[in-house]
Formats: sequence, structure tokens, C-alpha cells
Amino acid sequence: MTHSILKYTTAFTLVIILLLPKFPFWEIPGSQVAIRFEDLVIFVTYFLFLCAISRDLKSFLKDRINQAIFIYFFVGFVSLLSGILVTKTVVPAIGILHFLRRIEYMGMFFVGVYVLKSKEDLAFFIKVLFLCLLYIFVIGLGQRFFNWPIITTQNYEYAKGIALYWVPGAHIPSTFAGHYDLASFLITIMPLLTGFIFGTKRALTELGIKSRVLAWRFALSLIFIAGLWLLVNAAQRISIVSYGLGVGVVLSLLRKYKYLIVVAIASLIFISLSSKLMDRYIQLFKVYSQRFSQVNVVGIYAQEESSPESQRINTKTPTPEPMQLIEDRSTSIRFNVEWPRAIRALKKNPLLGTGYSSITLATDNDFLRMLGETGILGFLALCYVLLEVSIRGLINFPLKKRGLMEIFVLSYLGAIPGILLMMFFIDILEASKYATFFWLISGMFVSVTYILERKNIGK
Repeated sequence: MTHSILKYTTAFTLVIILLLPKFPFWEIPGSQVAIRFEDLVIFVTYFLFLCAISRDLKSFLKDRINQAIFIYFFVGFVSLLSGILVTKTVVPAIGILHFLRRIEYMGMFFVGVYVLKSKEDLAFFIKVLFLCLLYIFVIGLGQRFFNWPIITTQNYEYAKGIALYWVPGAHIPSTFAGHYDLASFLITIMPLLTGFIFGTKRALTELGIKSRVLAWRFALSLIFIAGLWLLVNAAQRISIVSYGLGVGVVLSLLRKYKYLIVVAIASLIFISLSSKLMDRYIQLFKVYSQRFSQVNVVGIYAQEESSPESQRINTKTPTPEPMQLIEDRSTSIRFNVEWPRAIRALKKNPLLGTGYSSITLATDNDFLRMLGETGILGFLALCYVLLEVSIRGLINFPLKKRGLMEIFVLSYLGAIPGILLMMFFIDILEASKYATFFWLISGMFVSVTYILERKNIGK
């Protein structure tokens, strides 16, 4: 009974996280942090989880991945104390809120591991995810074509719950806090869709599709196209590359090499239809082309100026005409402001960093953010967690029979390279909607590997 209640509570939590816009429920005075309805739902889920896990607390604490997460929490807490007491780079109340926020996100991993007990549970949550994606698509269409309101938290004023409306050239965030976390969600779920579209009939049967398999593959393909439309209209450049990487890896693991070309062509067609996304790629190309040409021009000019012939002639040194610089705003902010700030924080305290919240709300690089806020120890601790999760999948990698659980494992592993690439340019593990979803789905992934391991041992 407890498991059943927690299962449906977790599903409700997942739906609220993905579909409910981020309206502030209660603003915490003196900070830019607001308690939202999803936080209350997560709190209820944690309460039920703690009640359930209390009966088997010993095995919970002995789990290797759980221990890795607790190590990360401990290092983060020590880093926070260091930021408050040693480097004095953290406002205590704000730093504590940031620390608790990370526990809130990562704690969903424990729930994911516990709540998924069978392939029937997995099928239930996958269907919930696919239905959520359809709803997210409908909201995105409404924002793009029917002037439906957009709720975003991309700055302090917008985070108060102000309704915005789409204008030509703007991003589509749908139900998410911004286009970046919508894109992060999509690069995680699109490989999963790919796995079921091109996977085995057995996987679809175990998902609950027992007849008209070809028609259902077509239906899943339409959901895939809906996700691709959302990804293109989110207009987040690196997410397109991450998506291609993730889907490509899944198709390669499935040995569906000929479909790589089909998916690539379909994706390029969608990308070419988005003037916003194409303009952003063209802008980036112009920036780097100009920088490359500047290096060549300056090098040639310097060589000519110092040549023996120029010294003998003794003419007046010509002055090159100044070039009009083309700037890419996102790239400039990363290279000139955010990344150097994180590196300075790391240099200030290499082992523990300068504490949570010390390098403001954005770094646009999750790895540098970890290093800047929690130092080398915090970075290694979180990498250890991600490594342990990945190893669980690799040692239980499905080589032969590929049913529902095997396709899920394969698809999650295929998504990892794209997620890691995304982390290099976006703070995706700091975005509440995506981070909570990621740790929950990662917990379910680990639970599936445990089930497969027991099944293999039984054989």
C-alpha cells in the first residue's frame, strides 16, 4: 500500500514539475528565492518516502551510490561553512538556501530508486513522460501561434509571475522556466523516444502496446516530431548538437545505422525552418570567422613591418583600418564574465571553492560552477556520483534480449553524452525543473539496473 501511494504521488510530482509554470507561492524576504507549489509537492513526496524507507534504512545507507551522494552533500556543507567563515564570500542565509535547494533536487534520486519496483512501474512512468511531452508541445504551440501567456524566471522581475507573450524572434519555453531547461529536458527524453521507435516489438509490448505495433511506432514518431519542433523553437544552439549526439548514440547502440541519415535529414529540415536558430548559428560563425581572419591579418602585417626591406625603405608605417567587431552576446558573456569569475573563485580556494551562491545565479558551465562553488573536492564528489550511475548501466548493458527495461537503460546511456555536452555550456543541474527531473529519472535508471542484475544472477 505504501509503495502504491508513493508511486502515484511521485507521478503527480513529476507532472507538476514538468507542466506547472513557476508561479511564486511565497517569497523569502531578503533573497531572490521563492517557495513554489512544486516545492510543497516535493516535500510531501519526501515525507512519504522517508516513512517507506525507514523500514529498510540499513540497506539504504549501505548502497554505494547513496553513499556517494551523501559524500557530495558533506563536501558541499563543508564548502558552505568555508565560504561563510573562511573566505567570507557567502551570505549565510542565501548560501544555506542554495545548499538546501541542491538537496531538494538530488533527493529525488532516492525516490526514483525506491519507487520503481518492476517493469510495470517503468511502463507507467514512461507513459506519463510521453503524455507530459504532448502537453508541453500543445502549450508551446499556443504560445507561438495563439498568444498564450509565458511564465519565465530568467530575471528577477519575470520570476514574480509576470505573464509575457511571444514576439517574433523570441524563444519558446512552454511550461518551463526558460528555453534552456526546456531544451535540456528534450535532449534527455528524445533518445528515449528514439529507443522505442526503433527498438524491438517486445519493448513496445511491455510498454502496453500489444496490437497495431506499426501504427504505434508512427504515433511515437509524431511525438518525436513534436519534441523536435519544441527543441528548434527553444532556439538553444548547443542543445541541437546535444540532441544529435544523444539520438545518434542510441541509434548506433541499436545498430540502426541506416536510420541515422533519415533522422539527420528530418532534423536539418526542422532546423532550416527556424530563422531564429539559423540566425544564431550564422552569428556564431561570423564571430569566429572574424576572429580567425583578424589573427591572420595581424600576423601578416607584423611580418611585413619587421622585414629587412621595410627597414631599408624607412617609409612611414601604415596604420591598418580598424575592423568593426561582430559580437555574439552569449559567447562574450561566458568568455569575458562568467567563466573567468568561476576560475577566480577556484583560485581563491582550490579545494573547497568559495561556497554556494558565491558566483551569482549563472555561470553557463556546470563544471566550472561546481569548481568555483565547491572546489576540486566538490567537483570530484559529484563526478563520482555521475560515474557510479553510469557504471551501473555499463555493467548491465543489454547485449541480447531488449525488452522495456533494456531499451530504457540503452536510451539513458545514449542521452548521457548529450547531457554532459549541455552541462559544458548551461547550468542545467541548477535549473529546478530539469534538475529534479534528471535526478528522478536517474534514480529510476539505477533501479532498473538493479532489477536486471538480479534477473541475470537468477539465470
